[in-house]
Amino acid sequence: MRRRIRMTIYRGGTSRGAVLDPADLPAEPGERDAAILRLYGSPDPRQIDGIGGADPLTSKVALVGRSSRPGVHADYLFGQVRIGQPVIDWSGNCGNMSSAAILYAVEEGLAPAEAVTIFNVNTSKAINAVVTPGEDASLVRVEFPDPGGTLTGAVLPTGNARDVLDGVEVSLVDAANPCVFARLSDFGLTGRETPDEIGAIPGLLARLERVRLAAADRIGVKGSPAVPKLALVGPPLGDDADLTARGLSMQVPHRAYPVTVGVATAAAACIAGTVVAGVCRPTAGVVRIGHPEGVMAVAVEVNLGPVVVRASLERTARRIVEGFALLPC
Repeated sequence: MRRRIRMTIYRGGTSRGAVLDPADLPAEPGERDAAILRLYGSPDPRQIDGIGGADPLTSKVALVGRSSRPGVHADYLFGQVRIGQPVIDWSGNCGNMSSAAILYAVEEGLAPAEAVTIFNVNTSKAINAVVTPGEDASLVRVEFPDPGGTLTGAVLPTGNARDVLDGVEVSLVDAANPCVFARLSDFGLTGRETPDEIGAIPGLLARLERVRLAAADRIGVKGSPAVPKLALVGPPLGDDADLTARGLSMQVPHRAYPVTVGVATAAAACIAGTVVAGVCRPTAGVVRIGHPEGVMAVAVEVNLGPVVVRASLERTARRIVEGFALLPC
């Protein structure tokens, strides 16, 4: 006996995952999560009996359904499916999978391509977008209006531009997701290291996780390996970027750079006194973030307060698979 669940698989930016309609899943949260874990093949380090790719960037899920909220086309809930544990982390958003959710809303007839509004349930924030269909991938122009204080209620959760955690000077910024920023140089890095080289440095990831956990304790979002996010920043290495950054995803170096961390990075670059502003080249509304796969350009508007009025950037997304998942009953 097998259970059929309608399923689509999308690439959104540098992430990949299933986009599912909540109406096709069990209503009870525990049963819903069990079905998704079974779909992904978790817990298993290889996720061999499911669609997960044994990588945090491919073990993501988006639940997208028609919204009853005024002015909103679809509600979107993001989940980070753990690989080795039977857990789905629903605590924060993913910007890359947001672009997939937006394209899904358009392709399912929930929203017009020229003006999409979805509501991210994780952060209780709206996301606006314009979708330009393409022969291969679609271009998704994503705007985060008022992205500050997603989980903490403040752009600077501690009220400070800089704090010291575990002996390291950091900045805690909540915009699109709570993030903790530290300097690359404070960990002996130049910004030229690849993700694999960073991951191979003895003791470094454990040291970074101690800082991240101290940040979680300080801002009151303990218990999740997904938030707060952590990124290391340094001066630009060339003329095509305003700063250099390396991000982590689920405690491993990100192959590119997380979108929500990009929003927080751009916001922090515009806030005087943060460690990000201290290494960033002066900008005029667009912050260019150099990462292992290129440059992420984030347009951002920050007012005194600080208040992050809006942030926007472009992603590409495409539907890879559509059909039914077959799960044991």
